[in-house]
Amino acid sequence: MIKEFAFLGHPDKFADLIADILVDRALAIDPKAKCAFEVMVKGNGSSLAVVVGGECSVDSRRLNVDTVVDVAALAANIATPPDVTVTDLVTKQSADIAANSQGVVGDQSVVVGMSVPRSHPLARVQRKELSLLPLLRGSRGWDGDGKAMFVGARLVSLSVGGKGFEPSNELEDFLADEGAKLNPPGRSTWAGGPAADCGMTNRKLACDAHGTYAPHGGGGLSGKDLSKPDRGGRLIADYLAGVVRDFVAGDAGVAYPVTVTLVYEMGNATPLVARLNDREFSTNAGFVRATEHLNALIRPYPELLGLALDGRPFSAVAQCHPWLGGSL
Repeated sequence: MIKEFAFLGHPDKFADLIADILVDRALAIDPKAKCAFEVMVKGNGSSLAVVVGGECSVDSRRLNVDTVVDVAALAANIATPPDVTVTDLVTKQSADIAANSQGVVGDQSVVVGMSVPRSHPLARVQRKELSLLPLLRGSRGWDGDGKAMFVGARLVSLSVGGKGFEPSNELEDFLADEGAKLNPPGRSTWAGGPAADCGMTNRKLACDAHGTYAPHGGGGLSGKDLSKPDRGGRLIADYLAGVVRDFVAGDAGVAYPVTVTLVYEMGNATPLVARLNDREFSTNAGFVRATEHLNALIRPYPELLGLALDGRPFSAVAQCHPWLGGSL
């Protein structure tokens, strides 16, 4: 298994963060809001240009788009340039899409969910991803940008932005334990964030999913409400994978990784396809029993979303960026 992880100060993840803050603001105004935001960011050190496009059922003037950059910059640990320009190109949701989706499933999508035992390398990588954040915040000169590269459960490379970056003792110990390189080659420092590169929403799809371990349906999470199956369907697929994983553990006495693929079409609350990855099962009989269990779990889209959220309030920011508020 190989996985890349990008921090919120990375230009693409910063664009994701802005889009998700806007989703949360729209849902705070109207819990049934339908939105799909696209964001582009680019800076040059002294200025930052942000373009927000897409569609939303809530008038974008009510979302205080001009203030979103400061909020996102604080969360991403980056300094806001003195000159920030935000261009609002958001329009109302298409009447055709609203009519065809029937307010339930707003698009076609293939989504892949996955659940692994706690001892699995992917689960260990996810815990290490979260543990890196406080170590970087405790270092000197970090500008919020960076990527971590994992092979198996081991961190092999950490590249972080910040002209005057100096790792804390705790971070150096962590890297030594992992046998990981910092800013290879050598210990060079570099300025990251939107000033270094252009960022756009949903360009870090594998980072937001399971790396190279599982397939990806191709749809992005960020900037979308739960009626979009790229996001809501992904939560459902992850939930179903967890339930089937626990069933398999009880049936076989062994905890296997479980991958669930769902295919949704606009306006249809039931997936056209619900499928397990047979390569993850040691016997065909076990695969058949798990498939029967999966098929018995299928419910209408809103009902499965409720089960996946388990009574917890949905936050777009928290779901895409778990260290900001918990994740499923």
